[in-house]
Amino acid sequence: MRRRLSACIVMSLLSTVVQGADWLKNLKVRHSLLDQNMVATPATVAFLKPQQGRSSYNVDAALAYNFSHHVETFSLGPMLELHKNTDLDASQDTLLAGVTGTWLTGDVTEGSIAAFLDFDASYKRDRSAGTKGTQLHATLTPLIKTKHVPLGGLLKGSAQFKWLLQPTVGAEYDDVSEATAGVPTGSRVRAIGDIEADFYPWATRLSKRLSLAVKYLVRLDISESSALNDQRDRHYLRTASLNYYFSPDKTGSAQIGLGLDRVDGENPSIGLSDQEYTQFSFKLKL
Repeated sequence: MRRRLSACIVMSLLSTVVQGADWLKNLKVRHSLLDQNMVATPATVAFLKPQQGRSSYNVDAALAYNFSHHVETFSLGPMLELHKNTDLDASQDTLLAGVTGTWLTGDVTEGSIAAFLDFDASYKRDRSAGTKGTQLHATLTPLIKTKHVPLGGLLKGSAQFKWLLQPTVGAEYDDVSEATAGVPTGSRVRAIGDIEADFYPWATRLSKRLSLAVKYLVRLDISESSALNDQRDRHYLRTASLNYYFSPDKTGSAQIGLGLDRVDGENPSIGLSDQEYTQFSFKLKL
């Protein structure tokens, strides 16, 4: 594996062209839409031009529009998600297109427990693997109020340092119906589990614009077609992201910032093979 530190530039055209538009409130631009922890991550577009060797770029961006915006506890609409990286040990080029939705059960502010149920049904094209098919994805993100442990969306700590823990569990069905010559077809069912810890230094003063997010994600193949059985049933992904945004998080407005990300592991849902790299970037969150 190789460790790369790249200087990146993000596309902020959306925030400048459509700033202030009413429909902007129902548009979401993030790193991924597969669960609440990923939804909290901003989209990134990076470009690297070294003095020697070829130029490269990477894109991690997802767009969704909420057609059911009149219902506060439910969202449903089309989604388009792209993950492409030409600078990794093994290239990444995955497109997801379909429908995404989120259902909130319970009262986030008053109730002792609430939960987000995220679900996606999408066409999946992975050019790096040479496959096409369908992916169904569902995750449950509980928000549990406790006295001492900062679970869910409620931060704990002092005015100068706050933090929280956010677990997520779920399942995924990945079907490969078309593939290039020599690549097997079939289907897999995976169990999903991850936990994310978010830290906010100087939380009150900076309005949570500075954050450190550390995530550990596990995917377990619990059922798969014989042609896809490669004896690798566990897939681990460890990430750490330090972000600073230039403006507070407000509904209907874009956040643009700087980020330093460390990635170690794999994520078959978005076509990321086992990698290890570091990236510096501009980021967009809407």
